[in-house]
Amino acid sequence: MKNFIFIMAGFLCLYLNDETLAQNSQLHQTIRGTVIDHDTQIPIIGANVVVVDSDPFLGASTDVNGNFKIEKAPVGRHTLTISFLGYESQSLPNVLLGVGKELVINIELIESVVEMNEIVVKATQNKAQVLNEMATVSAQSFSVEETKRYAASVSDPARMVSAFAGVSSNGGDDQNAIIIRGNSPRGLLWRMEGVEIPNPNHFASEGASSGGISILSANVLSKSDFYTGAFPSEFGNALSGVFDLKLRNGNNEKNEYTLQAGILGMEAAAEGPLKKGSGASFLVNYRYSTLALLNDLGVGIVGDEDVTTYQDVSFKLHIPTQKMGTFSLWGIGGLSKNTYQPKDIDYSDVEKANMGAMGLSHLAILGDKTYLKTTLSLSATSIGEDEEDNEGTYQGTYKEQFNKTYARASMRFNTKLNRQHIVESGLTYTALGYNFLESFQFPSIEPPFNNFERFNEKGNASTLQAYTSWKFRLTESLSWVNGVHFLRFGLNESTAVEPRSALKWQLQPNQSLSFGFGIHSKVESLEYYLANQLLEDGTKLQPNRNLDFSKAQHYVLGYDVSVNNQWYFKTEAYFQRLYNLPISSVVGSIFSPILLEEGFSTQDLMNEGTGRNYGLEFTAQRFFSKGFYLLTTASLYEAKFTALDGKERNTPFNGNFNFNVLSGKEFKVGKRKQNLIGVNMRGTWGGNSRFIPIDLEHSRQNGETVRNIDGAYEERYPDFMKFDLQLSYRKNKRSKTTEWRLDLLNALNRENIWGDYYNVNSQTIEYDYQTGLIPVLSYRVEF
Repeated sequence: MKNFIFIMAGFLCLYLNDETLAQNSQLHQTIRGTVIDHDTQIPIIGANVVVVDSDPFLGASTDVNGNFKIEKAPVGRHTLTISFLGYESQSLPNVLLGVGKELVINIELIESVVEMNEIVVKATQNKAQVLNEMATVSAQSFSVEETKRYAASVSDPARMVSAFAGVSSNGGDDQNAIIIRGNSPRGLLWRMEGVEIPNPNHFASEGASSGGISILSANVLSKSDFYTGAFPSEFGNALSGVFDLKLRNGNNEKNEYTLQAGILGMEAAAEGPLKKGSGASFLVNYRYSTLALLNDLGVGIVGDEDVTTYQDVSFKLHIPTQKMGTFSLWGIGGLSKNTYQPKDIDYSDVEKANMGAMGLSHLAILGDKTYLKTTLSLSATSIGEDEEDNEGTYQGTYKEQFNKTYARASMRFNTKLNRQHIVESGLTYTALGYNFLESFQFPSIEPPFNNFERFNEKGNASTLQAYTSWKFRLTESLSWVNGVHFLRFGLNESTAVEPRSALKWQLQPNQSLSFGFGIHSKVESLEYYLANQLLEDGTKLQPNRNLDFSKAQHYVLGYDVSVNNQWYFKTEAYFQRLYNLPISSVVGSIFSPILLEEGFSTQDLMNEGTGRNYGLEFTAQRFFSKGFYLLTTASLYEAKFTALDGKERNTPFNGNFNFNVLSGKEFKVGKRKQNLIGVNMRGTWGGNSRFIPIDLEHSRQNGETVRNIDGAYEERYPDFMKFDLQLSYRKNKRSKTTEWRLDLLNALNRENIWGDYYNVNSQTIEYDYQTGLIPVLSYRVEF
C-alpha cells in the first residue's frame, strides 16, 4: 500500500503546483492537416475545411501541398466538414480540441462516380465507413478517442473491440483475447502500417494472439480498421479476423509532450518537427510499469510472491521529400517478465515474453493516378520459461525458449484507371528464422521420458503472398469488388489460391445492402510442424512437418441504415464453413488447434477436420453528439467442429450469445465551459466458455483430475456478466491540458468462473474465478 500512497501523493503535488487557469479568457488551439485523394494519394488543392456552426466563421482551403490550417479555434468539441467539387464530402463529428495539443488530421476523399458533382455524405454514414475502400462487409473503423473513452478499454484497442458485434472476450480483465464469431483467438491477423506483425501483447504465450496488456499505445495510433469476416484480398494468413493498425504522424510544426502516471505505470510521449519547415516529424512513446501496485491494493492480478514488470516503446519518423517520395521509419517493441518464487518451498518459475517490429516504408507517386508503397520490415519474438522444482511430485527442471525472426519485403501498387475502376495489387515475401528449445529433466520418471527435448530446432522457412483486387463502381449507388489472394508456405510447399468477392448496393442515401464471400487460409504455428514426438524406444519423429493450411469459406449478408443524422443501425448474417482443419489421428482423441486459445500439441495431426460457424449480429449506435453517445451490440451464434470420430461438437468458444451496452455523457464545466467531466459505462452479458466435464468418480480413484471426453463442450460455465465504469475530469489551462481518469473494471466485483479442477484434499470439484474489481487511476498532462 505504501507504493500506492506515494504515487497518489505525487499526483496531488503535481496538481496543486500546476498553474491556475485564467477563467475569464477564452482558450484556443489550432486545427490543421492535409487533404489527399484516397486512391492516388495526391494532394487535393482548394478543398474546403469548415468548422460547422462556428461563430465567427472558421474555415480554410488547402494549398498546393493539400495542407490547411485553422487558427484560434475554441477548445472543446467541433464537427468538421471537408468538401471538394467532384468528390464525396466527409464530415468528422465531435473531434476533441484541447490546449495541450494541436489537432492534426489527415483526410482522404473519394472521387465521385458522377463527374463534377459534389456528393454530400451525412456524418453518420461517414462515421461508419472504414478506411479501406475495398471493404464492404464485416468491417469497422475505430478512433484513438474511442479506445480512451469506452469503459474497460483502458486505452487498449484489443479490449475496446470486444464491444463490437460478433466479438467477445470471456477471459476476464487479466487477458485481452479476441474471440470473433466463435473462432479461436489464434485465427486473428495483426498488421501495422500495411504489413503483418507478431502478437503485440505483453505476457503472451507461444501460439497465442493475445496477452495480458497491449504493447500498443493510444498516444501513437491513428484511426484504424478491424475486420470480422470475408475481408478483402489484401489480407491473408488469417481465419477469423484482421486488426489493421495505423500509426499517426507527429506534429511537424511544434514540439508537444504527454506525461501520464497511474496504477498501471508511467508513460511519456514526445513529438515535433525533425527540422523546422521540412515537413518531417518524429513521434515516440515509452511506458514502464510494475503490477505490484495492484497487489498493494489487494487486487489479485498477480500473486503475492510474483514480481511482474513490463515496458514498451513505439515510434514513427515521417519524412516527405520533394522528388523522392515520402519515407517513414516506424517501430514497436515490448519486454515483459513474471518471476514466481514462493518463500516456503524450493521452487521458482520465470516467464519472459519479448516482441519487437520495425519497418521502413516508402510512398512514391507515379503520375496522377498511381502510387507505389514499398515496405521493408524486421520483427522478432522471444518467449521463454525456466522452471525449477525441488520439492514437488515431479522434481526437476523445465526450460523453453522459442525465438522467431521475420524479415519482410512488401510492395503495394494502386492505380485509379478512372472514376469507376480502381485496381490494387501487392506482393509480400517473408523470410522466417527460428530457434526452438524445450527440454524436460525429471529424474523420478522412467527413461526415456526423464530427459527429453521436445524441441531442439534451428532453421529457416518462408512465406510468399500475392493479391490483386479490383473495385468497379457500376453506378453512384452500386459497387462491386473482386479479388484473389495467393499464399505459399516454403517449409512444406503448401499453396492456396483464395478468391474474394463483395457487392454493395446503396438503396437510398442513408441505407445500403451488402454481400461478401471469401476463401481464407492460415499457416499453423511453427511448433506444430517442428515438434518432436518421442516413442517408447526413444525414437523421435516429426509427424506434422507436411501439415497443410487450415481453411474457411466466409459468407456475409449485411444491411445498414442511418437515421436522423445521429443514429446508425446495422445487422449482418453470416455463415463460415471451416475445412481442412488439423485434427488428431489418434482414435478417441478430439484434439484440434481450433480448440486452443494458445499453445500447441505434438499429436499426430491430419487435415480432415471440419467446422461451421453461423450467426446473426445487430448494432444500434448513437454517435457522440451533444455530449452523449450510446452503443448497443447483440450477437447470436453457433460454433461447431467435427473431429475424427465424425461427431459434431461445440467449440469451447461457442458461447451462443453476447450483449453489450456502452453509454457515456460529458458535462461542460467551468466559467467558460471549457473543461469536461466524463461518465462512461459498459455492461456485458454473454455465454461463458464451454468445458470438458470432470469425471468425479475416476478423479477420486486416480487422485487427480480426470475429464470425461464423451461430454466434451456440451455445457457452458455460468453466463459471463460484468459492469464497468469510467470517471474522468479534463481541464484546459493556459498552456496545457490535464486529465484525471478512474476506470473501475468489473465494478460490481462479479465472480465469473474461469475454470474448474479436482481438489485432491477435499475430493470435490472446485473453481477458479476471473479477476474481481480492478481500480485503474491515472493522471495525464498534455503540453
